[in-house]
Amino acid sequence: MHRKTLMRLPWLILAGAGAVAGILLRKMQLENAFEESGLATPGAPTSVMLLCGLAIIAAIFAMLTAWQPIRKDNRGRPLGADRALISPETKVFPVLLVIAAFLALVAAPIFLSQGFQLLTSAFRTKDMGETVTNNGLLVFAAGIGAVLTFIGLFQMARECNAPGRRGRSGYGGVMPAAGCCIWLMEHFRSFAPHPELWEYGPQLIAIALAMFFYLDLASLASSAPHPKRALWLGAMTVVLSALSLLQAPNFGDLALLCSQLLAAIAVLWQMPDHLNQPLPSSTRPAPREPLSNPEEIL
Repeated sequence: MHRKTLMRLPWLILAGAGAVAGILLRKMQLENAFEESGLATPGAPTSVMLLCGLAIIAAIFAMLTAWQPIRKDNRGRPLGADRALISPETKVFPVLLVIAAFLALVAAPIFLSQGFQLLTSAFRTKDMGETVTNNGLLVFAAGIGAVLTFIGLFQMARECNAPGRRGRSGYGGVMPAAGCCIWLMEHFRSFAPHPELWEYGPQLIAIALAMFFYLDLASLASSAPHPKRALWLGAMTVVLSALSLLQAPNFGDLALLCSQLLAAIAVLWQMPDHLNQPLPSSTRPAPREPLSNPEEIL
């Protein structure tokens, strides 16, 4: 088996196994750790098992992060981190990112329509002299954030093969991070009136992990990259997003969870190989030399 293939296999296998384990533990918790009223049972064994299982999975990924070979330059900085998201030899990475981008785009009209309905309902409620509990602005903003996620992921997929723009594909991660930030606020607000119903907690953690994961992807194109931390966050995003699928509030949340799940899988497929064997800087197109004789222009 090719050596480069061996670098990505541990990440993909362990992330898949962690996702399956998380789904099973979460399913057991939902079936046994909550009362009929929705309140969590204090000290439920399945809740303790879920927390311990996630801690063990996080520790395993931390050890895998320490094991991940990475080339460094003379200053101790990761070598070729700005080219870790370039994929000239395979189409798996950009294809997964494009699918993730369109999943985020699917969620946009759902949030926008829900926000518009809540906004019109809030105006009617205010005219009747009643208290408005949700004006729908954050839901509307979450739809705009889903559009930002689509643009950022699609840009990353386009840049990974665009000649003359290599090394900047990570900057696309800023827009999905902004989208996750808005989505995180909207999701927290929707459950804020009932903080005792803590079953929404895993999805909050999954969204927060994805936000920091996208920010670390953006840092790859900067002077202070953190590729190993990006791998750990990507693996944990896979696990938390997978188990959050069991209780997504609506189809919009489901589409965004699937989007960040596929984006994390794409990075786990792509990055470990390119950290171990970074692409040479010669893959960038050489700049054109200035003409020595102005008459050559004619």
